[in-house]
Amino acid sequence: MIEKSVLHELYKGPGVRYTIYAAPVGDIYILGNGNSLKALLFWDQSGQTSAVERFCERGENENMLGATLVLDAYFNGNAAGKKNGAGKARPRISVIERNGLFRITMYGIDLILDLAGFTPKEIGVYRTLLAVPAGTVISYGELARRAGIPNGGRFVGNAMAGNRFPVIIPCHRVVKSDGSIGNYSGGIHIKKYLLNFEKDYGN
Repeated sequence: MIEKSVLHELYKGPGVRYTIYAAPVGDIYILGNGNSLKALLFWDQSGQTSAVERFCERGENENMLGATLVLDAYFNGNAAGKKNGAGKARPRISVIERNGLFRITMYGIDLILDLAGFTPKEIGVYRTLLAVPAGTVISYGELARRAGIPNGGRFVGNAMAGNRFPVIIPCHRVVKSDGSIGNYSGGIHIKKYLLNFEKDYGN
């Protein structure tokens, strides 16, 4: 879950708006402005999404529309018998050398994510995670190893907890070394749903 202070900075930023995507797992709040996406939030009972509604104007821009299209392709592609779907994203990443912005291409759609405030090690973990395909899982320790952080399982766990872009940066694919599901910011029930969904429709 995003820390309250971080979330406050996000939705109080210049031109930040929110829109809501009605996903099978519940509403996903998309925050962004004309420059980038700021966060994706699952609806929650702790007050984060209600705070967004109170302090942030509802609206949409090109970046937010792109996120909506990506989520729609993810949730409705293979399930609807189309060529898109959970296993077809094949994300490509290129770094925009400006204020911590990253461009990720999914389903042929460019998304610009604001990763300002994350450390190079955290960003390295996210980049490595994007290469883990739908329908598979990886342990915290193995993800740390692939990201070049020996014995960094705890670090990876903290990075997953701070992930501001669930589903797009697929932290739900990271599990414990014994195969148990582990935690998830949106709730374990959502993590289970996404993993089962990808197993059924991913490939």
